[in-house]
Amino acid sequence: MLYTAGAHAPAATRTLAALRHFAVLRGWHVVHEAHDPVPLHVPARQRTGWRSVERVLVARRATGLVIPALHEVTTDPARQTALRRWLRRLPAFTASPRPTDRATRPPGTGRAAAPEPGPGVPAARAWSRSYARTEASPGRLRDDARTHLILLGWPGDTATAIEVLGRLAHPLLPPDRSALDASAGITVRLAVTEQEHLVMDVRIPRPDTAPADRNRAVRLANSLANARLQGAEVSCFPSEDAWFTTLRALLRPKGPAR
Repeated sequence: MLYTAGAHAPAATRTLAALRHFAVLRGWHVVHEAHDPVPLHVPARQRTGWRSVERVLVARRATGLVIPALHEVTTDPARQTALRRWLRRLPAFTASPRPTDRATRPPGTGRAAAPEPGPGVPAARAWSRSYARTEASPGRLRDDARTHLILLGWPGDTATAIEVLGRLAHPLLPPDRSALDASAGITVRLAVTEQEHLVMDVRIPRPDTAPADRNRAVRLANSLANARLQGAEVSCFPSEDAWFTTLRALLRPKGPAR
């Protein structure tokens, strides 16, 4: 059976499709699919979809659970441990797409599908998308990032990666409607190298001359500092034509960067 959570329905649909593809390639029969349209911080016991998962597993109608990662069910490490123990007692296995499962990624998620918004990084696989500066974009970006980190098969901590990406992009997508300029969007690129390092690029228009942009620069500096606290290696560089600036964060799959 398959499970995912997230408030953005299109992203959840893509995630379930990726999980289904992963399961079918292994010859597993999918008997149930569940999606909770809620943020990940909502407790599992308050989620209708997850409660249906529990019922199916307890009734032995399914022998395993395919999920993007345990933090889709709970972000609390202690509860994740309890969840593993509960599944072992049933018993039921858990599985998630891994970077070695290259064949599980649907067509169009490879390197050729993504443009290079900044100086190129040799990438085994990559994805990119542009976002207008609208109120809906931050949530859509988080949901897209979760989906495509699964599709790209990065083996690191997805929750940390999404947090770092949010730190980079949040000052560029302000909630104040009066500050928005939908024509000056941003481009986000996620790339996984052969060493399984995750490179996240956020490309923004230049120059930053308006007062609102100077305020944005202050917010951005604070966000970059917070991204470093999450273990990311952060850099910033202009495009060759000086029309854009790229913010880059690099995360290694095993713990903070040293």
